[in-house]
Amino acid sequence: MSKVYMVSSGSYSDYRVHTVFSTKKLAKEYIGSFETDEYDYIGIEERELDGDVDNIKAGYKVFHVMMERNGDVNSVSKAYVGSSHPVYEAKFEEWCDDKLDCFVWARDKKHAIKIVNDRRIFLLANNITE
Repeated sequence: MSKVYMVSSGSYSDYRVHTVFSTKKLAKEYIGSFETDEYDYIGIEERELDGDVDNIKAGYKVFHVMMERNGDVNSVSKAYVGSSHPVYEAKFEEWCDDKLDCFVWARDKKHAIKIVNDRRIFLLANNITE
């Protein structure tokens, strides 16, 4: 797969993608054309071109699952595009208030729960709890 290099700046509602390059060198040169100070964030995000095409072709969707440490499902729903974790982070996970917060590619809700539960078991078995 080919890689692309997105030049982005800001965060939350101020986040924006400036442009996309075929090489990291060009992205760095673009950033070098700006004056910045210690408070400015401008960076390069590396992405796979057509990176999730296999999931899309397989009919998978992105689901957001919140699961308690004991395996109880707090919530499961198809993820919103405007969520705090964009679709390209569909493998995102973190422990938040003793719950596992995950975005995963899955066929349906039941499949999403199984994926997250398997991951929860792995994380707990390896003492990865933060």
